[in-house]
Amino acid sequence: IRKDKHIMPLNLIEGHNVSAEKPQVPQKRWCQFLVACDTKTPYYYELIKKQEEHNSTRVIYRAPIAGGGTLIKTFIVHHDTYQIEVQLALEQVRQNIRLRMVWPSPYLSSTDNNDVPSTVIMSQRGTFEKIDAASVDIQRGYVKPRLFGTDDGYFAHVLINNEPSFVCRAYYDYIGTLMWSFVEGPCTTDHTWTLSFYAGPKEMQKLVAVDKQLKWLLDYSWFGFFVQHMVLILRLMYDLVHNYGFAIILLTI
Repeated sequence: IRKDKHIMPLNLIEGHNVSAEKPQVPQKRWCQFLVACDTKTPYYYELIKKQEEHNSTRVIYRAPIAGGGTLIKTFIVHHDTYQIEVQLALEQVRQNIRLRMVWPSPYLSSTDNNDVPSTVIMSQRGTFEKIDAASVDIQRGYVKPRLFGTDDGYFAHVLINNEPSFVCRAYYDYIGTLMWSFVEGPCTTDHTWTLSFYAGPKEMQKLVAVDKQLKWLLDYSWFGFFVQHMVLILRLMYDLVHNYGFAIILLTI
């Protein structure tokens, strides 16, 4: 995998030295939103608080950092959308630390042999790019992308925002047979960032409810303009009759 500018390996939360070999993450276990440090990465986190809010659930974890200081991870899971926010906070850190956030591509055991994931990248200039996993260059890096992650035919795991400007570089790599997204932050001491993700189905209404730029995940080729409107009308018909069979019949009349 990658090393930092001082040629020092980074360790995943799984506790492996990634310069020696890639960590063997079990394929059928969800390991979402791992955090890596360029020092010894904390493995165990203490649950500080779980709080139910009006439209979300907030869960806060804390772990000590080697050399002094604390890493705090706060997860905010929204109830009405498929948005998840991850807040990373470094407190009372005695030396500069570089963090990386790592998350896997969507995985469904019933479709993993047929549904190949694709990369999802939007550059700073707004250029959107999707690449099949088989064609991904894992040596390629992306500087401060606006969107970054992966999707398949059904779901998407995409970073949609990071404040204040956490992502300096992003890239892809494989752990086992699963493609993972990596984003790398700046080398710093005490700081707090909020990273926002879309983690849910590829349905137009659900995508644009979180970020309008996610509409580009649905590729309808040359017929995109017409298909998007037909899908919208089909959805309205379904909301009326609560049956896709009847909704399709109404759409064709």
